[in-house]
Amino acid sequence: MNKKNKVLLSFIGSNDAGKLNDKTDGAILTALKNEKFDHIHLLWNKGTIKEITYEKIAEYLKTEIIKRNLRRRFLRTSFQ
Repeated sequence: MNKKNKVLLSFIGSNDAGKLNDKTDGAILTALKNEKFDHIHLLWNKGTIKEITYEKIAEYLKTEIIKRNLRRRFLRTSFQ
């Protein structure tokens, strides 16, 4: 029997900036702390919130996910 992979597919939002905005973990990191996923796909649009780009938030999330060992495979995708 083949094992089913668990996939987290999520758009990055402003609350995911976490420590970049001097706040606690956003929805994505909270979900990853509470549930294990085989693959993580983060999506975002080109844009800025409070002088922080979504791409910078994606980099922050990648760093935190790797540092906290919350992933097996990780993919980031920007929609230009």
